[in-house]
Amino acid sequence: MNIWLIGMMGSGKTTVGRLLAGERDMEFHDVDSIISTRVAGTISELWQRTGEEGFRALEADVVEELATGAGAVIASGGGAVLAEANRQAMRRSGTVVWLQASADALAARLVGATDRPLLADDGTAPVAELLNERLGAYEDAAHHLVDTTSLTPVEVVDKIDEVL
Repeated sequence: MNIWLIGMMGSGKTTVGRLLAGERDMEFHDVDSIISTRVAGTISELWQRTGEEGFRALEADVVEELATGAGAVIASGGGAVLAEANRQAMRRSGTVVWLQASADALAARLVGATDRPLLADDGTAPVAELLNERLGAYEDAAHHLVDTTSLTPVEVVDKIDEVL
């Protein structure tokens, strides 16, 4: 069984995923890192070359590939849940934990980020709008929800342990 971590950019999927995998002696996979390795570039560069459609197609391939394995903690990309096929792949291959945070907390965590294709040119994200657009997909995908708004990564891992 896999443990999938979903949530908006800035919710802590990668940081928490590494900690959780270490604690449970499981492999850790980050969907965005796998994509970056495969294209030998950044997500932003890929996004510029192929647009969102090209990126999402590659993302779907990686999600499906990881869903065929077991025994890993997997950090999905923030928008991976937008595709029904991805949600189904995650749910059939393990437990899906939604790392949720308030829009304000997410925006504060993303200040200065330059590697996020959906950030505006001025360095701020339309976080509240994106979060609102994705709520239904996150709700549909998740088996469990952990609010990370005021928690440290270690505390988030503890909360995940409580719900699993």
